[in-house]
Amino acid sequence: MNTLIAFPTHNDPFLPSALEGHKTTGPILSLLRQQKFERVILLTTVLYASCASRTETFLREEFPNLPLEVQSLNFANENTPQVISAFREHLTTLLNKGPEENLTLCLTDGNPFVDSALLFLTTAQAFPINLVQVKLSSTLPSRPPFITYLNKVELKSDETADSTEAFEETAPFLDDLLESLGIYGQHPAFRKAIDTAAILAQHSTTVLIQGETGTGKDLFSKLIHHLSPRRAEKLTVVNCAALPDALSESILFGHKKGAFTGASQNEPGFFRIANGGTLFLDELAELSLKTQAKLLRVIEDGQVTPLGGTQAHTVDVRLIAATNQDLTQAVQQGTFREDLYYRLRAGEIQLPPLRKRRSDIVGIAVNTLNAINRSLHPPRQFSKSVLQLLATQDWPGNVRDLQNTIERAAILSPEPLLDPDAFDIAPLGNNSLNQILPDFDEGFSLENYLSTVRKAVIEKALTRAAGNQSKASRFLGISPQAVNRYIKIKEYC
Repeated sequence: MNTLIAFPTHNDPFLPSALEGHKTTGPILSLLRQQKFERVILLTTVLYASCASRTETFLREEFPNLPLEVQSLNFANENTPQVISAFREHLTTLLNKGPEENLTLCLTDGNPFVDSALLFLTTAQAFPINLVQVKLSSTLPSRPPFITYLNKVELKSDETADSTEAFEETAPFLDDLLESLGIYGQHPAFRKAIDTAAILAQHSTTVLIQGETGTGKDLFSKLIHHLSPRRAEKLTVVNCAALPDALSESILFGHKKGAFTGASQNEPGFFRIANGGTLFLDELAELSLKTQAKLLRVIEDGQVTPLGGTQAHTVDVRLIAATNQDLTQAVQQGTFREDLYYRLRAGEIQLPPLRKRRSDIVGIAVNTLNAINRSLHPPRQFSKSVLQLLATQDWPGNVRDLQNTIERAAILSPEPLLDPDAFDIAPLGNNSLNQILPDFDEGFSLENYLSTVRKAVIEKALTRAAGNQSKASRFLGISPQAVNRYIKIKEYC
């Protein structure tokens, strides 16, 4: 008999949803809807009795012909040794009662103690039992549950093994990594940035990530590192904006004892500390021109000479740099070295601001609230009007601005349903002007833009006034002569 053993948690039978009136299927129910079992045993404790009861009620309604029973475990404390002991005893009893049963244990993300106990017992091959792990995605659009399987091991309960079969991943590694890092976006421009990062990660090319504050440059540095061959090594992060100008060269490249006043000992510098791994230089444009020159030298030949030293040290570092400044303009203004800029452009990634990928706002908002809800009781939900409000904002601080606004509203709101009053942002109507303002792309001319807008407004007034110039001038608040001059210019053109 094919039997499923599961431990219901607060995520069963449904997860709390960030959307008003919406339900997200929990791990156990998701598994039963995909896999066929002839019997289900729900294990529970005093702390999770209500979860088991709620899950049992729903499963009996959806699967009326499926044999189902609830069994209680008794232990004093929910710590890993106690749980392991209780599970070992309970599973031994189950196997003795039905040795021919094909038992499958279900892992979820609801109870770390229970999961660790089940994982330990199964991977240690203490019992000939299948293990299935169900992890639900929090990204939008929703994707099927992430399910991993551990093949059944044919060993007796008193035997051990040195290794187990590897988990078989049924979801793409990139998607799972994006979710774990909190990177969400389906807009073509953002997906292009993700694809570029995934390709560059496989090579040793220096990467330059450009984007406004809050667009996720630090997250992309982690994405590249974790996708690269150096993922097992350390990712070292340096905020260049926080480095004192007088000490930036020493901090990055190291110094010898006595190199300057206060240099009481040798220091290796961040490049040597990050040797073998990845070095992320955030806000790169804040470095002085002198430090930029030495940085270029390190990128070119992989040699670091500490301040006050004469011997160069070879370093093997994958460099990722980021800035929220327009480096093309910085080069023109003489604040950033042109040769360094062109060297960095080989691996350039441009992250679009949130206002240019508005279609992602709702998904980011839902993901953010789902994460916040893990520590909020009761969980919060968005009303439909709130999602409309969020989607029309410009978010000058981009994703970080949106996330901080949602976090503040969720924590301070006295009600679980978040409506527009819970957010300290302008109503929909007050934001309409921002939506029609131009993007300041290359070649933008304020005079040409204002001239075009002026013509369009006068045309609309004349249309509404049925061609009556005096009436149109009253609509516009200008003189009839000004409207007449516009008509003559138009006729002349």
